[in-house]
Amino acid sequence: ILLLNSVVMSSEEEDDGTDVLSPDDFPERFEDITRALLDCCAQVRLGELVTCSNFTLFEAMSSIELMDPKMDSGMVCNQISRPVVSLADAVDQKLVAVCNISHDICVVMCDTLLRSVVAFLEGHSLAQTVFTCLYLHNPDVVAQPELKYLLIGVLRIVDRLIAIMVEAAVFEEEDIHLMTFNFRFYEHISDRALMNNLKEQIDLISHKHEQLACRLFMIHSLIGILATIRAKNEQEIKKLPQILDRLKEKISKLQRAPCNAQFDAELLSEGVCYSIGFDTLLNQHLLPPTFPKNAEFTEWDCMTKYWVEIISTVRKVCVVYPNASFQSVMLLVSGISRDSGSSLASRSMVQVMVMPSLTHVCCLPIKQFLSSGICSLVSHVPITSDNLTISRIANELCLLVERPVITWIKGYGKNRARLREQYIHVYYELSQAQNLCAEADACLEDVLGAQVPQFHRLSTWLMIQVSTVIREYLLSGLELELYSEHELLALFWYLADFLLLWNCNMLNDVREKLTELRLPPECGPDQQAREKNAKKQKQKQKMQSMALLEAQSANYKFHQALLSLFCGYYKSLIFLNAYHRIKKVTEPDFDLEKVRFERRFLPIAHIADCFPSFERFQAAVFSHVNYVVRDPERVIREAAESFSDAKSLLTEAKVISASSVPVEAELYLKLASNNLVVLNLARNTTEPQSKLSLEFSKLYFNWPALKYNP
Repeated sequence: ILLLNSVVMSSEEEDDGTDVLSPDDFPERFEDITRALLDCCAQVRLGELVTCSNFTLFEAMSSIELMDPKMDSGMVCNQISRPVVSLADAVDQKLVAVCNISHDICVVMCDTLLRSVVAFLEGHSLAQTVFTCLYLHNPDVVAQPELKYLLIGVLRIVDRLIAIMVEAAVFEEEDIHLMTFNFRFYEHISDRALMNNLKEQIDLISHKHEQLACRLFMIHSLIGILATIRAKNEQEIKKLPQILDRLKEKISKLQRAPCNAQFDAELLSEGVCYSIGFDTLLNQHLLPPTFPKNAEFTEWDCMTKYWVEIISTVRKVCVVYPNASFQSVMLLVSGISRDSGSSLASRSMVQVMVMPSLTHVCCLPIKQFLSSGICSLVSHVPITSDNLTISRIANELCLLVERPVITWIKGYGKNRARLREQYIHVYYELSQAQNLCAEADACLEDVLGAQVPQFHRLSTWLMIQVSTVIREYLLSGLELELYSEHELLALFWYLADFLLLWNCNMLNDVREKLTELRLPPECGPDQQAREKNAKKQKQKQKMQSMALLEAQSANYKFHQALLSLFCGYYKSLIFLNAYHRIKKVTEPDFDLEKVRFERRFLPIAHIADCFPSFERFQAAVFSHVNYVVRDPERVIREAAESFSDAKSLLTEAKVISASSVPVEAELYLKLASNNLVVLNLARNTTEPQSKLSLEFSKLYFNWPALKYNP
């Protein structure tokens, strides 16, 4: 390592603004300071980072290696041997046709456009995807009405998708490139007029070319669906499922044109295919020199799956929308976020439908939405009450919890890495409501203690939400590949021996109280009108109580299953750790377990009750490892029983109320089944410790899975 001996500046010299070096500052003689540098590095402790004021980590990560073809894309840009012509020049030179275009060519053009739209939605620039089609720069030059309105329809879909993604505001810089480069989107034509023109062309084409008619119907339906989502009209949203079902049926009938493969190959190899009006370098002059020359369009099969995924996702929202509640909405958005096939476009549509404004969730005012969540656990609490003290505390609580809940819902629209960051913000803001919940509990106990002998607290609801956020934050690290194998022991110890045990105790208390609970009669100015319908109200109330009890029972079973699953993991890891079957840190200087433990759990240290001590963890591991040495067969048997219990409880939860069980239950069921089979195989061998190992499996979203080595 060679550094300049005379260019080493002190911190005072760096702060005076004279960091920039001139050629005269460089000496003629260089001095080797490798040994001095290594000595300095040896003095840096674990967790410390050396930075310079004018070269931060951001610059280090953003830097490129010049003259390296793999990193410096400016080396190969604009190295083309053919001229790039505009639409007007292409028409004058008769490179592209504007009339008498066959319907098969129109089908290929439509498919390529839809593939380019998907490529744009997956992160590429508009200039390198959608607007590489020459016709889109001026659809008016096309004489055929079916092709003209098809082109304008694609522009309208792109325009509406951009508007929805901007409104949802859940995208990040790495997700999508939304610069429009001042391209025209034909906003002067209204949605209704465009849809009428498309409907007319569908009627004319349907008996001539079924495949082209299907694609026109697809564009017509997508425009209507996107317009409805943006309008946020409750009645129109309730009609969407029929439109979505018809569209999904039409997409299933789509077939590739016979000449599709030929034109795709030409576009891929040459970068231009005037037969369908595409030139990948058409807008290269609009992009920086470091941009790659072209973007690869999505495959045809992936394109159809992409649109079907969007349709299915919007359909799920339509099912929940009319009868939205806190639990149903949170299950919906978390399930869509966890779906590996969910796209930014579909998540943005969900956010716009679920959060039409900051004051409403679906069709409910935010206060009513939060009330439904609180009353699902603390059913007797009157969020709206004649008692001024109760009313004041209830309003303060809703206002305090409103922001973190909105952040939580919005976070589910972001990519999984950004969602993990949002969990910490939600956790901190929810924890601030602890004191207010304690005050509300004391007040409500004074007022309602005689009326409701089986009283349970608002603090219970708050801490259940807090524990859910902590669990999702920790488990998201597995999906994002943030944990090493030697860190899993601490993770599953905390989940099994601390968090889930606490969570299950709270949920069991709630479930038992709900079983015995009898809701007190409401009171108000319209008491007489309610008395006339007392029987009907009583029946309705009974059905609601039964549904609530079923949902809570299924939720309790699910959390019991998680507790058993994490116990099985912890016991398996203890067994592997006792026989040194877990990979350790090879560098002794970096093997500081206490530092790792505290850094991993530091974000949840805001609430002291949620933060475990390293000494407690160390003592637990030491005693359990000694237990393994004394009776290894029993530990394997207990781990297998834990996985078996998890499997049974997950199945029971789905039977009780499948709609109340999160979508990740399927993943946990597969993990429990796999680990149970592996442990049963290992138990039947003479040396089970040599047969067992652990690996992060892509089949289980990078969760650790036990593996049997025969």
